[in-house]
Formats: sequence, structure tokens, C-alpha cells
Amino acid sequence: MPSRSWNFGPGLRIPTPCRPWRFAGSERKTKPTEERKHVKNIAPALACALLVFTVAAPAADAPRRQIVTFSERTFAAEDYWNGADESGGFKSRNAHFKNAYNAAWGSWAGFAYSRVNDTNTAGYGNQYAVWTPGTGVGGGGNYAVVYDDGAWGNSDLITLPAPATVHGFYVNNTTYAALSMRDGDMFAKKFGGASGDDPDWFKLTITGKNEAGATVGTVEFYLADYRFADNGQDYIVGEWTWVDLSAL
Repeated sequence: MPSRSWNFGPGLRIPTPCRPWRFAGSERKTKPTEERKHVKNIAPALACALLVFTVAAPAADAPRRQIVTFSERTFAAEDYWNGADESGGFKSRNAHFKNAYNAAWGSWAGFAYSRVNDTNTAGYGNQYAVWTPGTGVGGGGNYAVVYDDGAWGNSDLITLPAPATVHGFYVNNTTYAALSMRDGDMFAKKFGGASGDDPDWFKLTITGKNEAGATVGTVEFYLADYRFADNGQDYIVGEWTWVDLSAL
């Protein structure tokens, strides 16, 4: 399983007014009884917390490190925000997190705020919970839930306020996604199948883009991986895990 650590390695400074990031193409690949099936946009699939970036500064000033903690909103326990006010997103430490809400269907895509703590309840009704005891990193505080709905286009987008070096962020599965992969549900079989040998996986791809929309790099992270020859190595991420984005 990927290790959990802070990593403030050197990054790439982009000389543009803003830097968008897309949590693009979260993919879940499973092997049914007779054929492999590729299922994209499992939702809401993952949670993120503590995005860390350093904003470029004039030569006379020191660069300013920013840590996005999602603490700007005050929530009661087990509460969440999913964009129902149709504001189009939210800001934390001046980083903008996009949200798309459909009032007709009561559905959303992109980023939501959450303080829900429920690691046991399976199903879509528990879509705002991260799969770890407590809530944010360290067991308390807010975090974000991400839904990559390709039909709405680029809803899972983070835009930074200025040229910046992005160091990384913490990521974890939602309870909904984790229990679906572990146990199966009405939409999908459990990972590994009945024998435990099916080479299933669930991958997050983070794509960095410049202001012109051109891709400058990608980072991949497996939220679950059942492709190992030794089934004892198969895993579903169940703790806040640091993902290094300095390559972007």
C-alpha cells in the first residue's frame, strides 16, 4: 500500500496567471464472469484533504506556501455542502474548487465539502463519507469529496490563484466506493471476484493544465489494486495517503 508521508520536494513553476488541475479519468476496471468491463466515473469515488502549494512571488519576496485545509466553512457533525446553492464551487486558501449542480435532478459533480464520519454504511446514500475513522487528516475537520462526471465536462477542476509549485495532497476512498469494491453491490461485483484472482483496479489520474488548457503532465495513483499474483498484496486504500504532485 502506498506510504503516507509529507513530501515537499521541488516542483515545476508555471509562468501563467492561474494553474488549473483536473482530477480526470478516475477509472475502475473489473472483470465479470465472462468478460472484462471498463467502468468509468465511479461516483462519488474519492476524498481529498490538505492540498499544499507554493505561490510564486516577486524576486524581493519569499514564495508563500499555502495549505488548503477546507476550514473556511463551519459545519455541524455529519453535515456537507454539495453545491445546492448553485454557486459553482468554493474557495479555500484562494484555490477554487469547481462544482456543478443540477437542481432538476438534485445531483452534483466536481467538488463537495464534507464533515461526514461513517465508515460502515454501504450504498449511494453514504456518498459524502471518507473511508477512515474521523473526518479530515488527523481525524478531524473538513475535507472534500470528488465526483468525476464526464458528462458535465471538467467539473473536477481546481484553479490556483497565481503561478505556483504544487507539492501534493492527501487522498482516500469514500466509504461508498470502498465498500462497493470490497463487497460488491447492485451495480458491480466485488474486486477480485469469487476466487479473489480477478485483476481489478481503481485508478485516479491527476492532470495539470496551463491557462491555455494544454496538459503539462499527469500523475496516477491507485485507490485499489487487485492485480498482484499474491492475493495477499491486493489492497483498497483506507487511510489518508499523501500523493506527490511535484512532477506536475
